[in-house]
Amino acid sequence: MSLIEEYRNTRHEYEAATTSFRKLIEGILSDRKDEIHHIEDRCKDVEKLEEKIERKEFKYENLDNVSDLCGVRVITYYQDSARAIAEILKAELELIEVVDHSSHDDEPGQFGYESIHLVLTLDWMRRQQPENRPCGDKRVEVQIRTVCQHAWAAISHKLTYKTGNRAPAVERQLNRLSALLEIADDQFIKIRDSVNKAREDYDAEFQSGNFAQELNWDSLIMFLENHFDLPRFYDVVESLGMPLVSRDNDGGENADFAPILLELLGWMGISSIDALRTAVNAVFQQGSNLGEWLEQIGAELIDRYPMYKVCTLQVLLILIVANSPQITDLDAIGAFIGPRDIVSSRIQEYWDSHSAQSEDL
Repeated sequence: MSLIEEYRNTRHEYEAATTSFRKLIEGILSDRKDEIHHIEDRCKDVEKLEEKIERKEFKYENLDNVSDLCGVRVITYYQDSARAIAEILKAELELIEVVDHSSHDDEPGQFGYESIHLVLTLDWMRRQQPENRPCGDKRVEVQIRTVCQHAWAAISHKLTYKTGNRAPAVERQLNRLSALLEIADDQFIKIRDSVNKAREDYDAEFQSGNFAQELNWDSLIMFLENHFDLPRFYDVVESLGMPLVSRDNDGGENADFAPILLELLGWMGISSIDALRTAVNAVFQQGSNLGEWLEQIGAELIDRYPMYKVCTLQVLLILIVANSPQITDLDAIGAFIGPRDIVSSRIQEYWDSHSAQSEDL
């Protein structure tokens, strides 16, 4: 039986192993998920294997000699994250081979091949775990690359530029593009570091009691992370059925409440962290009268004020509730938020209209 026939008959086993490898790697890298754009897998097509065998100068003795029948690709945001993830996988799994082109020099048009390639298999302990049994003693080729490198690889593959013997004009274009993408990867790291430095500076100012800081994405994130109980914030928001705010898949800062809150606060004339604290405190000072105060103004707000002011006060209120475990009277909050179906539908209509206008610009 030829290798192609053997692979065709057993490919379902490699498909199962590929899925198992991906799930295992996702678990290993779960603590680094903020650095990863996505993880994907692929089991080599029979036709691709046939092409590879025909293209190689030497013959494969058996399928075990083909290292990339199972493939997993880890796409990172930053190049230094790619290197760190490679080290983690080499430490967690049994390394067979590493091919790292990330430090090559003076190879024109080769940006897309700077990705790190690892050939890995499971150690004995992991092979005994039921969820990993489809992997057996099979190998997996793991490619680790940045989003920019991934884009280059996808587009250049579409253009089939690897065939060689390119026209000089095409060669120059590819070289310029690869240089731009390498610069982009470097700049993304520098921008990330600048963002982290700005947030550290904001945090230092807040810790010293200086809240007279411009209201922007980074200052707001640091203020909320250090002065509010964000998990409770999400819990309260979800329990109230608020359409403005939702927890994202990772439970991190990419939830959509931050840009919405920034826009609403801007409309309210709140342009600094200090002004935000003043607005929050003004509501919080209602203390034990919070329920009565909300009931009094709740109905009036809908008729007397633009909808965005109602939205803003609701978000401010939720921030207060999230930061104040002693406030447990969600019925009082509901009296303000509701009649919930009316207010929620009006808010949703407002944002649908706002989004539609933005798309038309």
